[in-house]
Amino acid sequence: MQHPTATGCNNNDDDDKRRRQIKMKRRGNAVILFLAIAAIASPAAARVLGAREGDTTGSCPGGVSPDGECLAGYDSPDNDSEPRRRYELATDCAASDYPRRVHGRETWRFLQDAYAQWYAASKGRRDRRPRGAPHGFDVEFEVRDDGPRGRSVYAAADIPEGTRVYRGDHMVIFRSPTELVSFLKLLPHDLQCDVLLWAFSGFDGHVYLDMDEGSYINHGEMEDIITLDYNADTTREVRKGEEFLQDYGEYVAPLRSKWFNIIRGRAWKEGDGESNVGDYISTGAPEKQMHSSGR
Repeated sequence: MQHPTATGCNNNDDDDKRRRQIKMKRRGNAVILFLAIAAIASPAAARVLGAREGDTTGSCPGGVSPDGECLAGYDSPDNDSEPRRRYELATDCAASDYPRRVHGRETWRFLQDAYAQWYAASKGRRDRRPRGAPHGFDVEFEVRDDGPRGRSVYAAADIPEGTRVYRGDHMVIFRSPTELVSFLKLLPHDLQCDVLLWAFSGFDGHVYLDMDEGSYINHGEMEDIITLDYNADTTREVRKGEEFLQDYGEYVAPLRSKWFNIIRGRAWKEGDGESNVGDYISTGAPEKQMHSSGR
């Protein structure tokens, strides 16, 4: 027979042990709950949750990729060291008849984030370019897809002669095929095709790309319709509703970068394997959309 006092002591020890276990469990649950709330509240998680819930206003304004994933934000880590999904290089831009959308702010941020991660991985240092910063326009403008040149930029107000319209804050440079290809593999199919339409070879043989609405500024076929000079200053007074047009011949040199022509040709080839990029630059998106923005 066990002594009553000894039995009481054992019961107290068991009660204390149970109380400690309950406290520890409660603390553990509290920590788990805190971490879960913090994860949901994070920008990256918000983008993913928004995509899953079908929030098209802030998560996927640029649409979805051909495999059904959200184009903007679904794979855009805040930390440049985090891995990003890799894609196969596009080889059917012409044949796929992909929709050329008027991209919104989230898609441009996605593109800028992809470049920032590529830059950190390839250069070993962070790109100091402002990510998610406003576009490089100094005037009110509209992007519409309703003319013979496809997606185009129009003045949203009267603009005096000699006004700086666009600064090119998000222009980037690729100096080799390895650089461009490794960057393209961070982008979904449709965005790869768009980038290869917008990018151009300069007189130095390097490839340039505007990662904002500046990519929609088109070439003016005749001198009297050109509204912007080489520096993107207005050549005359531009009336509200007029298109911003430049003379590409002042800074584009297609023959100076054979490697870029090969990469773009492979993406935009037709059935005979020939590159016909020029035919598609002016085709425009099949859907009429408009994105407005201001200073």
